[in-house]
Amino acid sequence: MKPVLLGATVTLAMFIASGAFAGLNWDQTTIEVKTGPNDQMAVAHFTYQNTGIAPVRFKSVKPACGCTTVMSQQEQVLPGDKGEITARLNIGDRTGVQEKTITVDTDDSKNPTTVLTIKAIIPEQLEVAPTFLFWQAGEDPKAKVINVKVSKDWKFPVRNIKVNTTSWDFVTKVEKVSKDEFKVEVQPRDTSRSASATLSLEPEDSTRKFPVSVKVIGSGRGDSISGSAGQTSDDILKNPFNDTPPPN
Repeated sequence: MKPVLLGATVTLAMFIASGAFAGLNWDQTTIEVKTGPNDQMAVAHFTYQNTGIAPVRFKSVKPACGCTTVMSQQEQVLPGDKGEITARLNIGDRTGVQEKTITVDTDDSKNPTTVLTIKAIIPEQLEVAPTFLFWQAGEDPKAKVINVKVSKDWKFPVRNIKVNTTSWDFVTKVEKVSKDEFKVEVQPRDTSRSASATLSLEPEDSTRKFPVSVKVIGSGRGDSISGSAGQTSDDILKNPFNDTPPPN
């Protein structure tokens, strides 16, 4: 009997040492998501299974960016159970390849931390230039042009563009130049006084919006192109919205 017990003990020790208590087994830790024209979120489902013989408890699930939200189905995963963590990346004005990480901490002593990555492929829909138009006080209120081109990476047709404005001081007109190009004419009603507005260029059948700033610069003191401390007029012309790059 004793040799049998010793053999069983050795076998159990080898079973434990070989990773029998290993916890969550992830099907994928990196998921690529390609978004469509009306998608406001890029969504990834990270599935897992507890392949060990002991329960695994989630301590924390933390996205690295405020633009990403996560949802877990359960706090504790019993042996053999399956589940998933759902990650949602807010697209907003983001374009191109966006990679965001989620750090998962568990009480699994063998593998306590796992980093999940959602890789969103967000095509640029329109190329808009310029994104800032201005007229000096007393300047001839002639129309100026914004050129709009459908990006070569965009796989969906753009039949029309709607322009919304925050002020009636400016008149706009959209003309389709070719299959993938548009011309937006912007004209101030009056340049004898200051005026400003934000135009929102909205492709038909899409939720995306592309802002353009327009302004009549008055001759009064303090009514000039101005921005944050240390910014020059050239700086403002290059970046009228004083945008900063989105966090990684």
